[in-house]
Amino acid sequence: MALAATSTFFAFGGVYLLCAMAGLMTLFGALKLPARKITHDGNPNAQELLASLRLLVGNPGIMLTGCVEAAILFAYGTMEVFLPLYAKTIGLGVFEIGVILSGQVITLALTKPVMGRFSDRRGRAPQIIWGAFAGSLCLVGVTFCIGFVSLMAASLLFGLTLSVVTSATSAAIADLSQCETRGSAMGIFGAVMDIGHSSGPILCGMIAGYFGFRLAFLGAAFILAIAAVLLGIFIAYRRDLLSCPAA
Repeated sequence: MALAATSTFFAFGGVYLLCAMAGLMTLFGALKLPARKITHDGNPNAQELLASLRLLVGNPGIMLTGCVEAAILFAYGTMEVFLPLYAKTIGLGVFEIGVILSGQVITLALTKPVMGRFSDRRGRAPQIIWGAFAGSLCLVGVTFCIGFVSLMAASLLFGLTLSVVTSATSAAIADLSQCETRGSAMGIFGAVMDIGHSSGPILCGMIAGYFGFRLAFLGAAFILAIAAVLLGIFIAYRRDLLSCPAA
């Protein structure tokens, strides 16, 4: 993608063309997947759905885990939108910016299975809390970057912390929810994720517009650190907060 963007023939239009082709290939591949027959014991009524939602919203472990997930995606949204703009201000080219962002996503993809396995063995809460703190430090570190190497390092480290947190939070939500409410729990969790991801560029965009990119990164780091502190405080008082429910 970075090579296409820097090409005088393709330019940025070529990037979107390649993305469209990849999407169409994925669509055609999905159409060839074998269909599964799903049987239902019965459709839940509105009262049952509302009862399950109240149960999930009233679970502090699920809600706090979702808040940390929203905070890390708030930070990720800020990074993916404003990191390229910040990189331009310190003199980096389009190709270098593409490499930095690709490296972050590749790091996330490669380490997530390992981090998920690690949380199985060591527990969800410590990984979520310390991963969030490490992510906030990476955001602070971005403000000190003045070249390609330093910004690449900060981006890779943030991708690693994103992997650390998100692999544990998703597993924690599955642990905390009963089998019959797991779909609802993941739906609420996904909604919270989307709110965090979309609000990052908006809120930090206002900060960047008035005070500059560095303060926008610091604001995202502050929110992520606060979310980690809140989860840590609740865990200190209720060590069963992220424990699995009884079967």
